[in-house]
Amino acid sequence: MAKKDNKKKNNAKNVPHRDNYARISYLYQLSNHLTLSHPALARGLARNMDLVGKKTVSKSSPLLKRTICKQCQSMLIPGLTMTMYVENLSKQKSPINDVLVWKCTCGKCRRFPVGKGEYVVFPDRNGVRID
Repeated sequence: MAKKDNKKKNNAKNVPHRDNYARISYLYQLSNHLTLSHPALARGLARNMDLVGKKTVSKSSPLLKRTICKQCQSMLIPGLTMTMYVENLSKQKSPINDVLVWKCTCGKCRRFPVGKGEYVVFPDRNGVRID
């Protein structure tokens, strides 16, 4: 007789509070869909998504969180609700100091270093586990 493998498989069935993640995903998709036609409703849905995540203590994906403005809760869509540009405020103007700037229509800026060749955002690093 073969021995049973007692290791848990990481399936979608084993994710705790799967209904909370499904609700967050649905609110995100609906907010993304309504951004152009009903921006106020889309912002409300994004805010509701954030509140559901906080109340249920659910960890959202960093990629999902990067697409929502932290100030006005609108979806960040390049060319429509935000502008993207590269700036370098250093005195030497070396390409190592380049910074990618996402500027929302509300005026909030998010900055990401792009000049450093080996820089990787913390959640994207190898060995970092986000549950």
